[in-house]
Amino acid sequence: IGVSETIAQETTNKNEITYNTLLVPQGKRKQIILSDGTKVWLNSGSKLIFPAYFSENKREVYLEGEAIFEVVHNAIKPFFVKASKYSVEVLGTVFNISNYKEDATIRTVLKSGSVKINYENSSLLSRTENLKISPGTLAVYHKNNKEIITEEVHVDKYFSWIEGVFIFKND
Repeated sequence: IGVSETIAQETTNKNEITYNTLLVPQGKRKQIILSDGTKVWLNSGSKLIFPAYFSENKREVYLEGEAIFEVVHNAIKPFFVKASKYSVEVLGTVFNISNYKEDATIRTVLKSGSVKINYENSSLLSRTENLKISPGTLAVYHKNNKEIITEEVHVDKYFSWIEGVFIFKND
């Protein structure tokens, strides 16, 4: 088996909620197509928890590690990627999210479409804030101080790992 592998899933009982966990070992990459048609590319050392079939009102997955999502548009059924006190809400778009356990940050890079990031802020009340980002934007959430910063980036270097290519420019 090569470094990249595609996994297909089927479900026979849509009334019973069953969760799957996909673990990607170090040095490997996996692609999966979820029950709604959303494509997910998981990078090395990542874990994705997802239902075999999405509920009627929302699509929700949990990510630890790094993945690129190509979310199928559904205006009445938003798609959420959860990562502890941080989540990304989309209707249909392509984006990368990196949430490795050992990293001090969670990074989200938007390639196309629009996403809303929900995160716990650093105020004394620990309220949830949200931030919408546009294509070409990198949002970096600092897990310790609960602050988020954004900057415009060239998205290619955040998506090239799908093909096994890593781009470094003044890094």
